[in-house]
Amino acid sequence: MSFQKIIVAGYLAKDPEVRVFGNGQITKLVIPVNEKWDGGEHCEWFHVDCFGKTAENCAKYLAKGSCVLVEGTLRTNEHEGKKYTSLKAHNVRFLGGGNKEPIKSPDVPMPTDSDIPF
Repeated sequence: MSFQKIIVAGYLAKDPEVRVFGNGQITKLVIPVNEKWDGGEHCEWFHVDCFGKTAENCAKYLAKGSCVLVEGTLRTNEHEGKKYTSLKAHNVRFLGGGNKEPIKSPDVPMPTDSDIPF
């Protein structure tokens, strides 16, 4: 048996990037995670791919500086002959921050925490 689960928490380094395809969209997030120890530090940059409803909600509600917790699995992909590793998100939790607010409309009630499907 084998098993993989990666958990990353941090602040988005930039606004989510949305790519639309014929069968849906992918929303890409970038999360830097700093690690410090005596005499040194290291920053690991996680590139996160979100799909389906998670992708839609991330694009709608997140912005640079938003704090998130992502659970997923690592994937090695290849694009134009170059290999790269990304985190395929299975669950994204919004922890706050950022500056993107949903558009308010007098005819449509604002969603509450219980309305968000994750």
